[in-house]
Amino acid sequence: MIKLNQIRFWSSNNLPVILQTEMAECGLACLASIASFHGYQIDLLSLRRKFSVPLTGINLNDITNYAKELNLSYRAIRLDIDEIEQLTLPCLLHWGLNHFVVLKKVLSKKIVIMDPSIGIRYLSFDDFSDYFTGIAVEFWPNNDFKKNILKERINVSKFIRNISGVKKSIIKILLLAFALEFFALISPYYMQLIIDHGVVSEDKNLILLLSFRFGILLIFEQVITIVQSLLTTYISTNLNIQWKSNVFTHLINLPIDFFRKRHLGDIISRFSSIDSIQNTLTSSFFISICNSFVSVITIFIMLMYNFKLTLISIITLLIYMVIRIAWYFPLREISKENIAHSAKLSSNFMETIRGIKTIKIFGKESYRYNSWLSLSIDTLNSSLKTQRLSLLFSFVNKILFGIQNVLIVYLGTLLIFDNVFTIGILMSFLAYKSQFESRVLSLIDQFISLKMLGIHLERLSDIVLTETEFNSDLSLKEKEISSSNVKVKNLCFKYNDNSPYLIKDLSFNIPAGGSAAIIGASGCGKSTLLNLMMGSILPTEGKVIIGNVAVNESHIKSIRDSIGYVAQDDALFSGSIMDNITFFDEKPDIEKSVNCAKIAAIHDDKSSREINCKLVTITS
Repeated sequence: MIKLNQIRFWSSNNLPVILQTEMAECGLACLASIASFHGYQIDLLSLRRKFSVPLTGINLNDITNYAKELNLSYRAIRLDIDEIEQLTLPCLLHWGLNHFVVLKKVLSKKIVIMDPSIGIRYLSFDDFSDYFTGIAVEFWPNNDFKKNILKERINVSKFIRNISGVKKSIIKILLLAFALEFFALISPYYMQLIIDHGVVSEDKNLILLLSFRFGILLIFEQVITIVQSLLTTYISTNLNIQWKSNVFTHLINLPIDFFRKRHLGDIISRFSSIDSIQNTLTSSFFISICNSFVSVITIFIMLMYNFKLTLISIITLLIYMVIRIAWYFPLREISKENIAHSAKLSSNFMETIRGIKTIKIFGKESYRYNSWLSLSIDTLNSSLKTQRLSLLFSFVNKILFGIQNVLIVYLGTLLIFDNVFTIGILMSFLAYKSQFESRVLSLIDQFISLKMLGIHLERLSDIVLTETEFNSDLSLKEKEISSSNVKVKNLCFKYNDNSPYLIKDLSFNIPAGGSAAIIGASGCGKSTLLNLMMGSILPTEGKVIIGNVAVNESHIKSIRDSIGYVAQDDALFSGSIMDNITFFDEKPDIEKSVNCAKIAAIHDDKSSREINCKLVTITS
């Protein structure tokens, strides 16, 4: 049964968090959060480049060594839960024997932690004691500590610069937007003319003439609207395909290690951030630029009508802007948390589908369901936080502008009694006020949306700012690396500076045409050695030489093209067996492919019909 009592409709305030990107970098994320608190503002990408984190993660000793390099002093403590209030906050906590979190605050009945895998969590003392191992580390700046900002970011202009044909389209859209704003500006004046001159004087001919003229303008307005929409659609489509093409090209050229350290759902979520960026930019951004200029014209028109009423409108908008900006900061943190929860839920779902056979064999359907349900509730709770904020903001917004409208109508009516305004002038002023406020509100909201893009740009930067594998134009002749010895000289490998050597001073020689078997216990480094020989990862020390060519970044592409490699975790792609044998070669060697199928014992040569069927079987 779904545990509805776990869905929290109300919660306390939220705190900023730094969420981990890789599966095993919770300690690094906690250190980044604590360092930023003390004034050394560093993001995970920059910290990761300073201190590499292996797939197995880092321990408390690694974290304290990294902290010393950031000029942070520390004190490791073992304590009981009743001593938790004595800690200097924020501090690092060892959590559940395999995780690290940051202790942010201790309340009377709750303990607030920053969990880098989820976000801000409010725990009871009993729940806290279930996970807290009793080990904490306090940090504080030493005498050499200096406040600094070390963050790598990408901006939207970097993407737009490389998109062809967009600048001309943007100019056209802006020109059309200005034309539409012209029609919008004259419509209130039409209302004033109809009421003050047509209705009051009962001049039907004037009303007919004005209606005809403004009807023609309305047709022009709709034609321009359609053209503008078509151009916007063109830009949206163009941006989407070119951005995704550029980012995807970069993604598939990243080192294999990048994919090993991340959940599949998280990579997909980060790549999908392109859609959020593109939608924000193409939905109303360009029109908002136009609105900023037209708003200035509108406010001058309003001032010509009445200064006091215009001032009331401006003050209301300033109050709205302050509230909107204050609302932005908690919304940003909740949105980051929500995206992280959604990515974890997506990863869980894909893992379940991918491993459904194993799940059924071991009868773990209930376990996977409960795991999925728990993540679903976490995602739902995060979404509810956003909805609560939106409802509160909408409530305040409606009250604010409702009071303003009542006040302006009241004062405007008094001006009619004093013969300062006519009914037509008041109606025209209210129309201009509505236009002015809608434009300014749109401008403020669009500004907030652009600020919110920082979340998606930050997530996308994990892909875009990660360095690709070195792709040299240097090609090797096949004879240089085929039919040659394979030499391994003094090969050493460890995951990072603080971890022990997995492979140390290994040397051997496999002659051309020879065979070798690598034998050892699980986890001793057999797969790592093969990856080093393939160039999938680079050695800490030593060399791998094939023929006369050292396996390094300069030759990696040519070496991989000349090596046959079958691993235990290889995957088949959607297509036929022939496609997978030839890796979708447009001009495959049929005879060679059949021989490969026979060697792999997946070819049945009882009849040519069976052979052909075997070779076109869909593997997806």
